[in-house]
Amino acid sequence: MLKTDAECYKLLFCRPNKYIENYYPGYTQEINKFIQVAQNYVQVDTLPMWDIWMRDFMPIPTSNQLILFTYSPDYQNKNDTQKSQEYIHKQYPHLKINLIKLDGGHLVFNEKGIGFLTDYVIKLNQISKEVLENKIKKATGLKKIIWLPWDKNDITGHTDGLLQFLTPDLLLINNDSDFKMHCQLIKKECPNIEVLPIPCQYDDHKCKNFPSCRGIYTNFVQTQKAIFIPAYNIDLDDKVLKLFQSITDKSVIPVKIEQTSKNGGALHCLTRNM
Repeated sequence: MLKTDAECYKLLFCRPNKYIENYYPGYTQEINKFIQVAQNYVQVDTLPMWDIWMRDFMPIPTSNQLILFTYSPDYQNKNDTQKSQEYIHKQYPHLKINLIKLDGGHLVFNEKGIGFLTDYVIKLNQISKEVLENKIKKATGLKKIIWLPWDKNDITGHTDGLLQFLTPDLLLINNDSDFKMHCQLIKKECPNIEVLPIPCQYDDHKCKNFPSCRGIYTNFVQTQKAIFIPAYNIDLDDKVLKLFQSITDKSVIPVKIEQTSKNGGALHCLTRNM
């Protein structure tokens, strides 16, 4: 069975370097401050990666092993994809690659075996929904998969910018124009899940066709002791912080990620729980 973020004991980051900073200006300063705060609550490690989006290409932990899906998104050039695969092969030489094409950001799930994916994953794998769903369930141990319509304004088709579980029965969802549609779909499939709208403020900025993540708070990261939520230097920051503090007993720590988030991801995208 997959391990949720809250069940893991370590948080992994991409180690800043000159190449990374040139490609993602502001990352070094923002991530170093994040690491400085995070290490008070969780074991932290940095890896000499070529790219910062750890969630997507790193293995996913389970109760007794790691699962490494095939990282082959069609929104990224093949050279960049190859770099990620080569690095992971070096880090985990004995880890067998699952042939299902899936980014870590595509899959949101809880400890009860309920997972969310968008239709983009069906398009990416080019097999029937039924066959793909069965393969993913077999690989992960998930009991139920809820498929969300893919909003093509987000070329990644990820779910972790749309919603996330705070607890096994509490699902936080962006309070945007799709909120009602998402709620109706989820209530039909899983009526026992409580849904809570989270304020969001979309940014029109795009970087290399990737929509900005600035203003999206569902892209938080959770550990055993704390919840780290994005802070974007906008008016919503304080409102969302108070909301999170009202719904959890864990420490809630805002992390400034204003610059890096403009490249298409925030705290969840930038980390990998292990």
